[in-house]
Amino acid sequence: MRRFGRLLLVTLLRGVLLLAPVVLLAVLVREGWRMLRELIHPIAQLLPAERFFGILTEDLISAVVLVLAALLAGLFVATRPGRSLSDRLERTVLYRVPGYLILRGAVAGVPGLDEKSRTEPALVNLDDGWAFALVVERLPSGFCTIFLPDSPTPTTGDVRIIEASRVRPLDAPMLGFLGCLTRSGVGAGDLVGRVLIDREAGPGRDQSGPSGLR
Repeated sequence: MRRFGRLLLVTLLRGVLLLAPVVLLAVLVREGWRMLRELIHPIAQLLPAERFFGILTEDLISAVVLVLAALLAGLFVATRPGRSLSDRLERTVLYRVPGYLILRGAVAGVPGLDEKSRTEPALVNLDDGWAFALVVERLPSGFCTIFLPDSPTPTTGDVRIIEASRVRPLDAPMLGFLGCLTRSGVGAGDLVGRVLIDREAGPGRDQSGPSGLR
């Protein structure tokens, strides 16, 4: 009974740690939108029309202000101080938000963005088979930091540091990679077929290595 109670408590704490950043982010977004609408309201009252294209004037102006703020923030991040601030914010806040790593990987695939921020889908040769993974960082001395996403909930998983020689990058879009995970592996052949074929012909292949998927 005591063991069951401990398991229940650990499960509850895991759920709280998962949901807390998401709830906090939702509250911040809601409060930020409310404050922005309150600031815009007096300006909207001066305009002759209460609605444009069926949208409340203050909502429309608020959305435009948010877009402009995002553009200015994007310009700032392109500068050296902006990149430094962005890196600190990412490490201290955003990495704690479930799913942020995957979202960053999907967005970083857009041409023109900093390639260093890109999270790569990959296959990793583990002791018991091949596993889907995200390459988070390439470290000195031939090692990689990888994230092993769970299926069908890829926003959770494990972090490991392994030899780069055990990693096979996948030439696949992040959305397709995530779709395969959320469907419990359906469509995996389309993602990994070419990689596993090339492995057989490539140098330094592991003749006794596993051939399954995690």
